[in-house]
Amino acid sequence: MKNRSNSLGFAIFVLGIILIFVGFYVTIPFEKWNNVIWLNAIVLSLVYLFSYVNIFGLLGIYFDFNEQIAGLGIRLIFIRLYRILAIGSIIICAYNDVEFRYQLYLQLLLVFFLLITILFTRISTENAVAVEIEQNELRKNANEILKVVKQFEILFIKDPSNWKIEKEKIAILKEHVRYITPSNNQSAIQIDAEIVKEINRAFDLANNKNQYGTEVISILARCIELLNLRKNIYSN
Repeated sequence: MKNRSNSLGFAIFVLGIILIFVGFYVTIPFEKWNNVIWLNAIVLSLVYLFSYVNIFGLLGIYFDFNEQIAGLGIRLIFIRLYRILAIGSIIICAYNDVEFRYQLYLQLLLVFFLLITILFTRISTENAVAVEIEQNELRKNANEILKVVKQFEILFIKDPSNWKIEKEKIAILKEHVRYITPSNNQSAIQIDAEIVKEINRAFDLANNKNQYGTEVISILARCIELLNLRKNIYSN
């Protein structure tokens, strides 16, 4: 499906380029074409190219949609600015009969400006995506703890007459998890993994054996101690 979309998108792009050159040919006889006409046709094709790739990239045809979002606002601003300057310079240069060499130099400057901004936007986008991936990875253990806490809460609903002390421990755990800051500190990661392991063990005991006794409470109390250690020492 994606390959078909790519093929269709490329066909539409080529058709647009053809229409631009046919438009020049219809309005200006080919024998009258000079360097300025060729330059204007190429510039309009570039304007179309940058606009087309950006729009279809947002539709996920050529690029991953999620990777487009981080730099979307800045990229659209610069492409629109380039479009205005490129087309505006064509009109102004034609009105003032500016020499070809000056027009060529101006258009090259505009293209260089746009490419530099696209490069910086892409770098910032990749950095933002990398940071988001890293943060999501660091939050994984905290999310895992909350997942098991949720399972405990469901278990409590099934048997509301028991689990009084366990409910209190789980409420404390749930509150403490909120204040854990993601950290790439190795000791913090190890503590997070230990908490996940222990709270899963407590849930297995409570769920499989219906054991609302001292062992489950003891494990939950240890998890709270570990969370306090994690929160007070390794949050950054």
